[in-house]
Amino acid sequence: MLPHTLLRPLQIVEPLALLIAAIAAAIALGGPQVVLALYYDALSYHSGIILGAISGMILHELAHKYCAIREGCRASYVLTPFGLTITLLSGFIPFIAIISPGYVAIMCYPTSWLPREPREDLIAASGVAVNLILSFIARLAQSITPFSFHSFLTGFAHINAWMAFFNLLPIPPFDGYRMINRMASLWLVMFVVSILMTYY
Repeated sequence: MLPHTLLRPLQIVEPLALLIAAIAAAIALGGPQVVLALYYDALSYHSGIILGAISGMILHELAHKYCAIREGCRASYVLTPFGLTITLLSGFIPFIAIISPGYVAIMCYPTSWLPREPREDLIAASGVAVNLILSFIARLAQSITPFSFHSFLTGFAHINAWMAFFNLLPIPPFDGYRMINRMASLWLVMFVVSILMTYY
């Protein structure tokens, strides 16, 4: 069992936590070279990865947060030392990308105006849907932009599709685990689409 301190949320303000998580996700998928990608070539594949990760990670977690709020809960994104460490380390291991630097901490309290239990499956699906939409938009943009943008857009699409695929794995604590019992058909469709968009 991991020491409790490794799983305890880091005391960092939410916007900074989201930015750190996004950069860690980019490093996990593209390796440490993504940090220099924007400097050397702003339209490269790796530039697409880092900007796709930053936007995809932030919007994914915000989708979870605001969907949870609509379900009557309080929610905030937090980093954990263990999650951030394994996410960063996976960027130095070929063919492995573990993207789990933190999570949206959700606190739900029974109230007179909330007559039902919050839908965890909807909260989980919201974040994955954002990544699939971003990946689709990037692919669509390739058909209307000059060829010089295509590598960037491919990287942007790939990381968002990969983030969707990874989060759809039907094992705890991932989003797929929370979705598969109550919306198995939607989970299967999103899972297949994420695979196709990752390797297309």
